[in-house]
Amino acid sequence: ICRMMAAPAPNVEVEPEIEASAVGRLLFAFPPAPPTYSSDSMKETDRLDIMHKLTEVSLGGKLNLAPIPADPQRILDIGTGTGIWAIETGDKVPPNVRFEVDNVEEEWTYHKPFDFIHCRMMGNAIRDWVRLNQQCFE
Repeated sequence: ICRMMAAPAPNVEVEPEIEASAVGRLLFAFPPAPPTYSSDSMKETDRLDIMHKLTEVSLGGKLNLAPIPADPQRILDIGTGTGIWAIETGDKVPPNVRFEVDNVEEEWTYHKPFDFIHCRMMGNAIRDWVRLNQQCFE
């Protein structure tokens, strides 16, 4: 399982940055992130984890409703946030979890198709949904 993030705000030239959080997870940000959504904000981390839990409860305890194929080898979690969905999914469907940092709105460099692509709560983060969907199915 790997993850991709949405692009930074238009006309902002930034480099991706990986930072370790106090809880031991790798978090990702395209600086400068607004303080409310900064990856180093424990309030934001808590908010993302609460949203994940609320979604899981609303789905009857499931991580997703779409079926994950038997023995998936490649799962992509777009906009993974704190990584909780990817980690919990990786616990259920080996071979495990690997986090990669990339910009979902750029041309994808993956050469193998994914068995499952997860994207949740990214409504305002994606500029071109048509292009994103095309890349998901290429």
